[in-house]
Amino acid sequence: MKKVIGGSIAIILGLFCFSAFFSSFLTFIAGMIPVMLILAGCLTIYLKHESEPPEVEPVETKTVETESIKTDPVDNITDKPTDDTPKLLGNTGTLVFHSSDCKFSKSTKCTAIFNTREEAIQESYKPCGICKP
Repeated sequence: MKKVIGGSIAIILGLFCFSAFFSSFLTFIAGMIPVMLILAGCLTIYLKHESEPPEVEPVETKTVETESIKTDPVDNITDKPTDDTPKLLGNTGTLVFHSSDCKFSKSTKCTAIFNTREEAIQESYKPCGICKP
């Protein structure tokens, strides 16, 4: 209850002071406008704000008319991978092979390239215990 009474008294005193010193309040606000403009300008420069978005060059689009080609799904299956990147990379120092997305395959000693797991094992390489290719 004491907090409510104290808050009410603060509001009444604030309204009294605001009405008694209204001209001083307006002078204070008028003096703050240039300060706020200067701070806003500095903040804009600091953040490298651009008033206009960068221009983007239009991209030309071409439409190509194609005939519908009926293919059998079995004809699309191939034994070879579609990409030319090697599947497995072998470390020549440790004789361990890794999948191409393994974090250990980024080593400078991973120079041996294998397309299949069997090929790597034939060359006496062991599979990585982390990526388990």
